Amino acid sequence: MAEQILVSVVAQGKSSLDDFRVCLEGLGYLVHAADDSRQAIGKPCGVLPDVMLVGIGMAGADSLDLLETLRHQNPDLPLLVVTDPANLHKVVEGVRLGAWDYLVKPLRDEAELDLAIRRVLERARLLSQKRDCQASGAPPLDLETRQRPGERMERDRVPLDPADGKWCQNTIIKGSSVGNRYGPGCETVTGYTPRELAADSELIYRMVLEEDRQRVLDMVSCLFKARDPLSLEYRIRHKNGSVRWVSTTLVPHGESEGNPLSYQWIFVDITESKRTSESALRFNEELERRVHERTIQLESANEEITTLNHDLLRRSQELEKANLQLESFSYSISHDLRTPLRHVHALSRMLREQCLETLDENGKSYLGFIESGCQRMECLVNDLLNFSKLSLQPLIMTTVQTRDLACEVMAELISNETPQRRVEVIIGDLPACQADIALLRQVFRNLLGNALKYSRKRELPRIEVGSFVSNDQIVYFVRDNGAGFNMEFAGKLFGVFQRLQHSTEYEGTGVGLAIAQNIIQRHGGRIWAEAAEDNGAAFYFTLARERF
Repeated sequence: MAEQILVSVVAQGKSSLDDFRVCLEGLGYLVHAADDSRQAIGKPCGVLPDVMLVGIGMAGADSLDLLETLRHQNPDLPLLVVTDPANLHKVVEGVRLGAWDYLVKPLRDEAELDLAIRRVLERARLLSQKRDCQASGAPPLDLETRQRPGERMERDRVPLDPADGKWCQNTIIKGSSVGNRYGPGCETVTGYTPRELAADSELIYRMVLEEDRQRVLDMVSCLFKARDPLSLEYRIRHKNGSVRWVSTTLVPHGESEGNPLSYQWIFVDITESKRTSESALRFNEELERRVHERTIQLESANEEITTLNHDLLRRSQELEKANLQLESFSYSISHDLRTPLRHVHALSRMLREQCLETLDENGKSYLGFIESGCQRMECLVNDLLNFSKLSLQPLIMTTVQTRDLACEVMAELISNETPQRRVEVIIGDLPACQADIALLRQVFRNLLGNALKYSRKRELPRIEVGSFVSNDQIVYFVRDNGAGFNMEFAGKLFGVFQRLQHSTEYEGTGVGLAIAQNIIQRHGGRIWAEAAEDNGAAFYFTLARERF
């Protein structure tokens, strides 16, 4: 190759530039190397290069912009692009922007690079001769036959297929005839060898699925007039009977009298990517279906929850109304009972004071029954009033030193006992809590009062007050060694006027535990009991967890 031929190389990285420089200088070319596209614009070494070699994907992000700039500055400058398989898709854009030919790295040998340079130089020479003939009025040159002796334009060359699953086909147009050359990769994509495809020109169309064939024919109909690259995805029937997806790009090369001289078809097997896409699409559709079904289920559940909430609110309002009516009724009855009760009590007292000596033993006994009945009735009325007031009384929350409160209530109750009675009292560690102190005092008074009352027949009554933690919640308890009760009847314990012991043995109205339960529930807790007949009883209660 003549020493006067100057090749300007633009590539990214010193290693790539050095490789091109060594190879080109070994072939006898003058070399100007640049790793910056700005150095390649204009006359990089003072003169216009004979060939410009640009690395696509190796000269930075602006390599395609450089091609466009160079073609705009000098439409006749032979441009040759070099790329790797990863950037092969950029070749189509590079050809559209003015590249005359391209190479794919790694090159087979130095001769491949030399042949590519000679090819673009030959094209430049022939185009120059064509312009000279047109200017002088001479007949136009036949670019396919007017070549240097011993040389071919190699326009019908088939480049090395760049990667597995890809192959190239060249279509060469000579006058009204069209010839095809197939790359070796066609067997990987279609199952047919280049010889089989060349022997049957219709085979490449018959392998296209009927549903896609018209679109392929429409693309082929543009063969003689295409100026820009065309792309199409369609399905083919592989030789083994399987269906493959193929992406085909049609790249026009060269031009004679306004028509392309040849086309390169780049076929890529995209079956796996299509399967992945279709699988993802099916997955998304299934996911959307499930989300839709779940949304319908949630909407239905929400409607049911809304209905239940409305029903619960209605029942709650009805219950609240009934409780208010019951409390009003209890309050009214209590007041209505007090007036005749006072009259009976006053008359019985006057009878005792004025007529006691005139009464025989039966009369005195009857008078005693009247007075004890009045006292018991008064206790019932007072307890009923206290119970009815509980729901109306607002809670006044404060920090309560629970152990101190239990000690005070116990001391008060013990002081009302006979001096001769001995009671063992154990009050353990009781953590402080948030509660209404007056109402909590009433709870301890009722529970401790019951413990004293029902352990009265023991020779040494024992009452224990303590606490423990269960499920991260503090549980308080009052335990005694008294009469106990049968657990079969435990459900009646907290009802109003419910008693498990006979009133002749143990006094009381049967309202105390109902009051205690009402107070505990208003504090957000619960109360329950455990016992055995003649073996004592234990009452447990909690307050709302957040109150600690």
